[in-house]
Amino acid sequence: MEPKILFIDIETSPTFAAVWSLFKTNVGVDMIEDDFFIMSYSAKWMGDSGVIYDDCRNTSEDDMVLLRQIHNLFDQADFVVAHNGDKFDIKKINSRLLMAGFEPPAPYRTIDTLKIAKKHFGFVSNKLQYLTDRLCTHKKLAHGKYPGYTLWSECLKGNEEAWEEMKEYNIMDVISLEELYLVMRPWYSTHPVISMYKESDEETKLCPKCGSTHVHRRGYARTNGGIYQRYKCMSCGGWSRDRYSETGKEQNQLRPSSQ
Repeated sequence: MEPKILFIDIETSPTFAAVWSLFKTNVGVDMIEDDFFIMSYSAKWMGDSGVIYDDCRNTSEDDMVLLRQIHNLFDQADFVVAHNGDKFDIKKINSRLLMAGFEPPAPYRTIDTLKIAKKHFGFVSNKLQYLTDRLCTHKKLAHGKYPGYTLWSECLKGNEEAWEEMKEYNIMDVISLEELYLVMRPWYSTHPVISMYKESDEETKLCPKCGSTHVHRRGYARTNGGIYQRYKCMSCGGWSRDRYSETGKEQNQLRPSSQ
């Protein structure tokens, strides 16, 4: 078995409201004129060359088709990866799915590359554009002809050229996201145990982060609870250790745990 890892990025419309001031404005619920919806999304299965993309340029503000597609993708996924996904993308998608009457997709786990960056590093910025510019060959695109909010407003007006720029922008986000995840994965100390999704005999050690069999013994990890065999993955570069202490009574030879 191979775990199904989905990378996703969405673009949402702004929420329009009636306001009387630009400074320290509190917007009441009754002041909302148009709620947000999903304008476009791009998604990619890890290891696949193709990118899945769709938008609602031809359906006005109706994102139902996009919601069905995203729900179907989530239903297949073991892991969903997004940058700031736990706070934004996943919650926004869930909100739209619930409002549209969908039932929850099959359970999946999330991996948020923004949280990895904040936990393990001290970059000047944790934005996707900054991180991919410094760490990746595939970089998040800067806006072209339609900078900033102009791109969204022109798309909402039905500008086909703006929609094409949105498509290119959205697709590159998910391509660069996959590379960023792979670059940072070895450093992610609490990475979900990918090796649990792979079949192997008890004697074969698997890297818990990437599932590779190219794992070498590299010393021991010593804690207050005991001494643990330590491993280095020669494929992704990640470190791991056995779950059970070498000094314990039970010498269990299960797969190493993530470290």
